[in-house]
Amino acid sequence: VQRDRRAFGPLLEHLARDDGFISTVGTELRFEGLDLGAVGIAAHGAIDRVIASKARDRIRVIDYKTGSSESYAKVPGDITQAGRQLQLALYGLAMQHEYPQAEVTCEYWFLDAPTQLPVSYALTPETSERIATVLTTITNGIRSGFFVPKPSEPHYETKATCTRCEFSPHCAKRRERCWAPAKDIPDDAVEAVVDLIS
Repeated sequence: VQRDRRAFGPLLEHLARDDGFISTVGTELRFEGLDLGAVGIAAHGAIDRVIASKARDRIRVIDYKTGSSESYAKVPGDITQAGRQLQLALYGLAMQHEYPQAEVTCEYWFLDAPTQLPVSYALTPETSERIATVLTTITNGIRSGFFVPKPSEPHYETKATCTRCEFSPHCAKRRERCWAPAKDIPDDAVEAVVDLIS
């Protein structure tokens, strides 16, 4: 919290002065049992920061990130990044559930580049539908027993897909050999996952 105040103090002041975001709803704001509807699962988590307008009719859901913003540049085009960026989307859904009449915007703020504008997207019916579709696809794949890793190509050892995955040590050493035949499994749920992440 102290670091984000130092890094983003000017931006927060700007939002309060020019855009009317005068209230911090919370930092490390926890939510429990978020019902994801037809997916049949519930989510819980802690949101880095939530700020709101005085009337709480506009909500900004903020997820802090360290390092480069480069990997988030394409987020506005696909907010889930083929299922790899679901955390902020779930945060947004949690706040949409809490404030159903509010306009909810989801934003990545970069601690190592505090002067950079956030990468953001609005939580609209279209983006919410995209989130639901991705969650359903992944969940159905898991329920079908599909856990084959999709490595980054061509050198998965150096790519974020595997280096940031806590399950990476449990995967086959030549995981690309597992992925190749998995793509041809004749199962609708598996095919949907393959189409999503390929």
